Amino acid sequence: MASTDEPRIEADPDIQVHRVIDEQHRELPLREWTPISCSELDRLDLTHGMIRLTMNGKLFFAPIGDKPGRILDVGTGTGIWAIDVGDEYPNTEIIGTDISPTQPSWVPANVKFEIDDCEQPWTFEKPFDFVHARYMAATVIDWQKFVDQAFKFTNPGGWSEFQDFDIDYYSEDDTLKEGVAMSKWITTLLQAIADFGRDPNPGHKIPDMMEKAGYTGIVAQKFRIPIGPWPKDPHLVCLVLV
Repeated sequence: MASTDEPRIEADPDIQVHRVIDEQHRELPLREWTPISCSELDRLDLTHGMIRLTMNGKLFFAPIGDKPGRILDVGTGTGIWAIDVGDEYPNTEIIGTDISPTQPSWVPANVKFEIDDCEQPWTFEKPFDFVHARYMAATVIDWQKFVDQAFKFTNPGGWSEFQDFDIDYYSEDDTLKEGVAMSKWITTLLQAIADFGRDPNPGHKIPDMMEKAGYTGIVAQKFRIPIGPWPKDPHLVCLVLV
């Protein structure tokens, strides 16, 4: 066990349930809906690659310019997005926050990571030119509060971008029937997440929450991520292979 002066993670190797103690010695609540393990961290990095493929190689769509001053990555996970952005913007200060200390120590000089719970009051000394959050489905309890805080810590004239999912499965040609195993599985998963107090399908709700928070110039884009071998489009085939 590490000193209480440092963030630490405690885990039972059998059940893989963990708790995190932050720099203020607060015990942060469990938010991840999957256990933190090496295979889970690999999955998160793979998901990063899938999302970049979905977005045609982009890390984000916001027109932040060539020299943004400060960027915040909320729910940074393994830190891979923050690191990639740090490589592309070497003169920009980039902070990645997450409730779990799973980020590497060998990172670009302009990137740093902090242990923080995004649903607690944000305590940054100054706002950011770009606030980014991705893949927070099934982890946030109060989405409106989360979006409100992002707005509060975005500089006037700055940008915020939420890249998120509706985890539910559907078929455009009605071939996914209620009785099939996949349909039963996703229905059970969605109900379990809801019983846990989280929203598994925040994606389509975020534009309205941003408007309520005070954002203007809101742009929403929807992307399909296929499951199974049905796509014929080469781009969608690449996503299936991931």
